[in-house]
This record gives sequence, C-alpha cells and structure tokens, in this order.
Amino acid sequence: MAEQEHKDHIIEDLRAKLAEYERREAERSTFEQAPMGMAHLDLEGRFLRVNRRLCEILGYSPDELTQRTLREITHAEDLRKNLARIDQLMRGEIDRFSMEKRYHRKDGRIIWAMLTATLTRNEHGEPLFLLAVVEDITRRKQDEAELHLREDLFRTLAENSPDVISVYDRDLRRVYVSPAIEMETGLSRDDLVGKTLRKLQAESAVYTQEMVDSFEEGVRRIFETGELVTVDFTYLTTAGKRKFHQLRMAPLRSPDGEVRQVMSISRDMTALKETEADLHIREEHYRALVENSPDGIVRYDKDLRYLYVNPCFARMTRLPAQAIVGNKLGILGLSLEMQQRVAGAVREALATGQEQSCEIAWEGPQGIKLIDIRFVPEVGRDGEMKTVLAVSRDITDLAQAKREAERANRVKSEFLASMSHEIRTPMNGIIGLTELALMQRPKPKVRDYLGMVKQSADSLLGIINDILDLSKIEAGRIELEKSFFSPREMLEGLFETMRIEAERKGITFSTKIDPRVPASLFGDEGRLRQIFVNLISNALKFTEAGSVSVQVTAEDHLDLAKPGPVEIIASIRDTGIGIPANRLESIFEPFDTGTRSTRHGGTGLGLTITKGLIDLMGGRITVKSRPGKGSTFSFSVMLELAIPEEKPEMAAQPAAEPELRPLKILLAEDNEINRFLALELLKERGHVVTAVENGRDALDMLAKERFDLVLMDVQMPEVNGVEATRRIRAGKVPGTDPRIPIVALTAYALKGDREKFMSAGMDDYLSKPIDMEELDRVLERIGSAGKSVE
Repeated sequence: MAEQEHKDHIIEDLRAKLAEYERREAERSTFEQAPMGMAHLDLEGRFLRVNRRLCEILGYSPDELTQRTLREITHAEDLRKNLARIDQLMRGEIDRFSMEKRYHRKDGRIIWAMLTATLTRNEHGEPLFLLAVVEDITRRKQDEAELHLREDLFRTLAENSPDVISVYDRDLRRVYVSPAIEMETGLSRDDLVGKTLRKLQAESAVYTQEMVDSFEEGVRRIFETGELVTVDFTYLTTAGKRKFHQLRMAPLRSPDGEVRQVMSISRDMTALKETEADLHIREEHYRALVENSPDGIVRYDKDLRYLYVNPCFARMTRLPAQAIVGNKLGILGLSLEMQQRVAGAVREALATGQEQSCEIAWEGPQGIKLIDIRFVPEVGRDGEMKTVLAVSRDITDLAQAKREAERANRVKSEFLASMSHEIRTPMNGIIGLTELALMQRPKPKVRDYLGMVKQSADSLLGIINDILDLSKIEAGRIELEKSFFSPREMLEGLFETMRIEAERKGITFSTKIDPRVPASLFGDEGRLRQIFVNLISNALKFTEAGSVSVQVTAEDHLDLAKPGPVEIIASIRDTGIGIPANRLESIFEPFDTGTRSTRHGGTGLGLTITKGLIDLMGGRITVKSRPGKGSTFSFSVMLELAIPEEKPEMAAQPAAEPELRPLKILLAEDNEINRFLALELLKERGHVVTAVENGRDALDMLAKERFDLVLMDVQMPEVNGVEATRRIRAGKVPGTDPRIPIVALTAYALKGDREKFMSAGMDDYLSKPIDMEELDRVLERIGSAGKSVE
C-alpha cells in the first residue's frame, strides 16, 4: 500500500513537472514570438531577458542588450519620468503604467516607442523583476508631427490671409472662420462660428437670401459629388458699402475618402470689379478717340498685315475697313520705295521697342499727299512686342505752310540784308566823314557839333544792330563763335569802361569776380560781353542815385585738370526805378519798355536780345524788382573749361614792334562818299591807294598793276565783289598773284555773310561803318607780312 502511494506520488510529481515545463515552454514561445518587443529587467534596470522583436526595434543583439541598462538606452529627456513611474510600481502605488518615450538605437538614431511595464512579485509580495512591453511608434509620431505642421501651416495661412476662409460641417454650420471676416463684414468671429448662414441671415446680418441659397446649394453639391464649386455674390457691409466676392468651395475628406467638411475661400473682388469697370470706360473712351480721330490709325503685325484700321484711315484710302484688314501693306498701292520705308520703320520699332517715324508721299484718290507716320510698338501680355500702332497724319497743307514760312523767312532775311546794306552804307559815310572832320582839329563849337553828330549816328547804328540781332535770334540764324579767352581779363576791362559812366552819373559801381571763375574758358567771348554790357548799361541807365553792383561766380568744376562744361553765374543789382510786378513777366518781350520813360531812351530790344543769347548759351535769366527800390537781374550760361597748354618758361623780352610799311592798295567801292572816306582814311595812314567803282574795273586794274591788298566792296554793279574774288582766286586775272590778300568791305551783317565771303576766297571781313581799330588791325597784319611792291 505504501509502495503504491510512493509510486502515485512520483507520477503526480512527474505530471506536475511536465505541466510546469509545458507552461514555461509556452511562455517562452510566446515571449520570443511576440509581435512587440518584450524584456525582463531586474530591479536595477538591467536587461535579463529580451525577445527578437525588441532587438529589431533597438538594433542590438540579445547578448549586447543584456549587457546594458535601461538608463543607457533611454533618451535623457524621458529618463526621469520613466524612473519615476518604475518607483511608483515598486511602492505599489500602481499595478502598471504606459508612456511614450524615446530610445537610442545602436546606430545612433532616436526612435519613439510606447512602453507598458508591470512588476512581478513573489508569494510574499516582494518585487522580483519588471516585464516591459515596447511598441515602435516612430512612424505614428512622424505622421502626427507632419499633421501638426500641416495644421499649423493651414492656420498660419488662414489667420493671415486677406481672403475669408471658412470650414463647414454637414449641418452647414461654420466650425472655423479666419480673422479676415471681421474686416470684410464688420462682424465678430465669435458671432459667426457655430451658426449657419441661414441663421445669420435671419438675424439680419450682412447675408442676403439669394447669397444663402446659392451657398447652401453649393455645399450640398460638394457633399454629394465631391466636386469643386465656385459662387459669385454681392453683399452690403455693416457700413453700407457694396462688396463683390467670389466663393470657391472644396471638399475636406477623411482617409477613407469620405467628404467630412467643406472649406470655402471667399475673395474680395471689389477692386478688380471696379478696375474692370474703369478699364471698360477707358476702352470706350479710347475707342471713341480712335474711331473719331482726324488721324489715320492702323495696327500692323510683324508680317506687315493690317489688323485694324480706323474710319479716318478708311476715308483716306477710299476703301472700306473690311477690305483692308487681313491684307498686307501692298494693298494700298504704295510705291516700292514707300513700302520699304514703312516696313523698315515697323521692323525697327519691333526690334528696338522705340517709337519710329517717317514721311511718305502717297498718291491716293485725292492726289499726292504727304503723310507723316508715327510707329509705336505695343507690348503684349507675354511681354513681347508683336504689333505696331501707326498714326498717320496728312501734313500736305502743313508742309506747304512750312515752305511758305521758309520762303517768307528768306524774303525777310534778304530784306534785312538789303536794308542793312542800304542803311549802313550812308551811315558809314556819316560816321567816317565825322571822324575825318574831327581829325582836322576844328574849332571847339564845331567839334561839339561834330561830336553830337557822331553820338547820334552811333545811337542809330546801335538801333540797327539791335534790330538785326533780334531778327537773327528769331530766325535761329545766329551762331556762337568758339574760342579760348580769359573771362577775368574781359570782365575787368569791361568793368573799367562801365565805371567811367557810373562816375559821370555819381553812382557807386562795385564789382566782384569770385576766385572760382576759371582763368580760361572756351566759348563766345563777344556774346558773353554783349550780355554783360546790356544788363550793366540798363542798370546804369535806370539808376539816378545809389549804386550798381555786379557779382560773377562759377559752379565748382569736378576736375579742374580736365576740360568740361562749367556754369558761369552772374547778378547785376541796382537801386534804380525798379519794375512793376505786373510787368516782370513781359519785360523780356520785344519792344517792352517796362517803366522807362522817353527820357531814358532805348528801343526795348536789349533784354530780349540778352535773353535770346542766354538761352542760346544753355542758361537762364531771372529778375526780381520793387518799384522805387531797384532791380536784380541774375543769369547763368554754360561754357567750356579750357586748360591752357603748359609752355616752357622763357626769359622776358621786350615785344618787338611790328615793322609797319606803306601798302599799295586797290580799293573797289561803288559808293562815292564811302570811296572818298576810305581814300582819306588810308592816305592818313600813309598808304598808296587806287580807287575803282566796280568789280570789272578792279579786275582790269589788277591785270595792269601789282598791289599788296585789295579792299573789295561786296555789292557793286557789273561784277560784284564775290564774283571778282572767285575769278582772282581761280587765276583768271593775268599777271595777278591768285593769293593776293582780299578783304571784304560790306554793309551786310546777317548770319552766313562772313562764311559766304570767306568761302569765296576772301581773307578777312570789315563791316560798315568801318571800325578804325579793325581797319588798323587788318592793315597792320598785311603790312607786317612782307615787302611792299613799291
């Protein structure tokens, strides 16, 4: 019996051990084959046992992982929380815990995992080991981060968008609306979220019945079909302003594709609508302008095809617009040369992007017309130039008027030249004979009479010169001479002359030349002097007491070592009678005398001529004045800075006086008085003179005798001075050196006269009345050039 019990005990023990073995094998198989990472850890956090999945998650082998602790592979930011939860398990405060944490893999990457941990105790309740279950949630955390980024991006865009962005659920309630709604409608976001548009419309909000109906229909269609919907609507804001909006609605789907919500983007189109309306009005204005323009307007493409013609162009061609549009340039019957001219202008406009122009002669139904065409390239929406707008204007009458004006101008110039000659010729006699009479040392009373005659003649000559200068300025026939000169020397000499007149009247005359005025300039010294003379003379003339001051300065030149433009600035201030404010604008007009009385004299041309010369020299003139207080005239002119060439210093030597010698002179002059005057003046200077009355006699005399110099009047009977000079220079006068010096004597004084005489072969030019200094200059140059024929 006892033996049987012993056997039964052994069998039961074997069965128990077998069951325990089977349980442990099942547990080990479950542990090893688990789809999640599993591990047993001792109470210090050392890994005792790990399964295959945990090794895959952490990248370690089982042996490597069992040699590490929980602290070594846990991210530093999660370690404290992890240990705190384990401590709660140990104290029995919790049975288990779960937490998201980060681990360091063997390859250095950080992964996210969901850790679930429990504590195994013995029968006495004492802690034995920890069981940890680890699930890799890295992919989920990445998806969550991306979703958060997208949500943040959407919220940033929506919160800062000028468009109103809303989200609606299936019940048509607005679950989100962007801040732009408040600016657009004047309503608060809090008053809008959670409500349908129908409810807002019932609360007398800004939404109309028509707008709500269109919106609800669009939202329902999106939930049913998933299609995009666009709705245009208008509404009045709380401020009463009408707004135009375009609403675009799109479905928001769940991962399975179901439409869960609808997002709408409402864009304010008010400005665009207003711009479109303005553009439409402008287009209508443009169309009315083009359709009713007196100019012919066409549009060409790059192939010279007519894309559009306006009614005026159709009338010019006597062809209906539909017969022209679509055809090429040659349809109008233009000559090949005219077609090439138009084609070249169109292509040049397209190539350069710049306006072009040309004139063509077109023989149309109404005869030959002169047409001026302007070609303007047009830029398309793509930024390229593919068409050209051409504006054609009939300038036949204008061209005829221009030719007539030019002819009238030529007649005027010829008249002025003739009048200049006719007036200057007797003036030459009056002034010259007066000077001859003064040379004879007459009695004092006679000298006074003669002085008054000469003063009157000089005044008359000044008036003639003013009229001629004004005519030349108005006709654009005045040219500036360019030469190097010293502005300081010119101004100092001028100021000394003017000071004499000031002292005669008892007026204080002060001048200042700024050191910035260059030592040498390149320009027209004579015209600059004329400007100063006119302005200073006026100041002295209209100042009875007080002072006249002149200041001259210059703008700083960037580089005084290099030539370049320099601005000369001057002001002339007086304490004279002044000019009324209502006359300041007209003071520079011809024959305006301002406040001048007859006792001041003058023609009123001086300031007009002065302004014309200043304009010609690239400057400007202004005037400030107060009646009874005086006037200040300020002007500027542009000249060139001249850099004189450096020359080696030489010992100063007294200048040798030129050896003057008597000359044998042939004088050709048809006016008896002027001939007599010239003879007397030349004989006074010790020269031998033979006088003839016309060019033919001059040529005959030259063939008979040799002369040092010919003084040749220009306008003479039979053969004039220009023709006689050409024959001499051509060697057609036997026995005469073709290079003999010839000086023109003329009363002509218009632009081009000097050039005309010089081109004919003359060596110099003396204008009548003859200036004694100029005459002496010419005779001195000829006389010191070589030996006399005597």
